[in-house]
Order: sequence, then C-alpha cells, then structure tokens
Amino acid sequence: LAENGDFVFSSDDKTMLYQVRSMASTGPVSHIWRAEVTESGWSEQAPLPEPVNTPHFESFASDTAAGTLYFFSRRPGGKGRSDLWRCPLAGGRYAGAVNLASLNTEYDEWDPFVAPDESYLIFCSTKPGGLGRDDLYITFKTEDGIWGQPVNMGPEVNSSGSENRPCVTRDGKYFFFTSTRNGSRDVFWVKAEYLEQFKRK
Repeated sequence: LAENGDFVFSSDDKTMLYQVRSMASTGPVSHIWRAEVTESGWSEQAPLPEPVNTPHFESFASDTAAGTLYFFSRRPGGKGRSDLWRCPLAGGRYAGAVNLASLNTEYDEWDPFVAPDESYLIFCSTKPGGLGRDDLYITFKTEDGIWGQPVNMGPEVNSSGSENRPCVTRDGKYFFFTSTRNGSRDVFWVKAEYLEQFKRK
C-alpha cells in the first residue's frame, strides 16, 4: 500500500508537490508527485519524470518561481545517505539533476525549502555540531551565484529534539517548521524576519 506525505505547495500556490511512498522487495521507495488546483478541483495526480524521480528514494520538493526544483534523494552519486539535489526547468522539461555538493555531507541532508527567487535555501541536516538529532540550517546565494556557508538557525528554531519540514509563507512573513522539542512532532513558527540575521553572518 502507498502512503502520501511531505506535502509542499509550489511557488505558484496552484501546484501541490508531495511524496508517494511504498514498499518494494529492496526496501522503501519514495517518489515525488504533483497535482494542480483547477476550477473543478484537483487535477489528475502524476509522478514527476526523470531525472527527478529514480528507482530510489526522493521526497520533499520545493521550487523557485522559474521552476527549478530542489529535493532530497538517496540515489547513487551523493555524499551521504540522503543528499540535496537540484533540477533546473528548461523548455518545460527538467534538466539533469545536480548534487548540491557544497552543502551535502557524509551525514543526512533533507527537506530543502528554496525561496521563490532562489536567494536562500533552508534544509535539515544530521551533521555534528547541531543542537539535536537533526537541525535546520540556512544558506544564502552569494553575488557569484554560489551557496554560502550554511548557518545553524539557532535555539529559537532548533532544540535537542528533531527539527525539519521548513516552509516560509509566500507573503514572506512567517517561517513554519516542525519540532519534537515537546515530545511529539508539532508545528512551530517565527516571523520570517528572523531569517535576516543569518544573512549578515
């Protein structure tokens, strides 16, 4: 049986990107699907094509206003068990998937949320040096068009528990994330202006 999860609305607020997970003989398989909001309801649901989806594990997609897709995958060719990947959209088709090697580590990186203008990226990592099991980090794109050094988002967001599933509202006012700091996975938020302090570091 398939399970759905990791729902994220696209930058146009009309497309839902989500995970469809199932079990195979080799273990869990996860793909990214999409469905669009129409005047009559949801459109037909369909998986994203290669090179986004592979026979391996893909989930938690977020896109820019130009359609470039960010997601995490457990496909071969990465640095850790779960890595961040990027697929540009060109001519209505996704170009080859690019591993975000400067951000990935030998540990797990997942749940990327990219700003619509691709100016910053928030993601989750289990690398050492965090406050808990997995922490949220933010990186800003430099003038050279590369991602800057990721910065831990601090105790206002991270805790000794697990933090993931980041999302900034489309009006740019609020930052939502989930945390297990109180024993169960709950939703928390801060004003998005909180992000600006990390840009100066």
